[in-house]
Amino acid sequence: MAQFKISHSRLIQIWDRQGKDRWGSDYLAGIFADPKECPGISHGAILRPNKLGRREFHCLSPSETFCALLALYNPNCFELFDQRALSPVPRPHILFGHPLASGLNLGSYKGTLDVAERLGMLSHHPKVRLQTGPDPALWPLVPFPYFADQTLCLLDNAGPFCLRLDG
Repeated sequence: MAQFKISHSRLIQIWDRQGKDRWGSDYLAGIFADPKECPGISHGAILRPNKLGRREFHCLSPSETFCALLALYNPNCFELFDQRALSPVPRPHILFGHPLASGLNLGSYKGTLDVAERLGMLSHHPKVRLQTGPDPALWPLVPFPYFADQTLCLLDNAGPFCLRLDG
């Protein structure tokens, strides 16, 4: 299987897939469970659950597959995101714009750069040079996203909420 690479072209691919929030059958994973994209130590599986409109759901390990099956079996689960890129910068709540969250006052996320800074690890956050012209010396460094294995969206009496599941 392929080794996960941090590159300008990979960042563009992630942005194309996940730059706009999507739900249900319109959602696209940030990492596909195929030999071209899976990290080298992964054992990928692709599910096509009815609950998610039969879209491809990408699992990169047996434990992710088992977690996804349990989550999908939960009757309160209305959405499950696979291999979702975590925004390095502030962004609205993951459910912002979802019909089940209409009218709710959802908090926003501060981003992984904020977390890295608070942990004193900002210099370790992944980054890539954004190819903006012919001179590589002028290419700015931009943050590269981390990924969540799965993000489970549930609905209870208090309303919709999310849980991030990482193996």
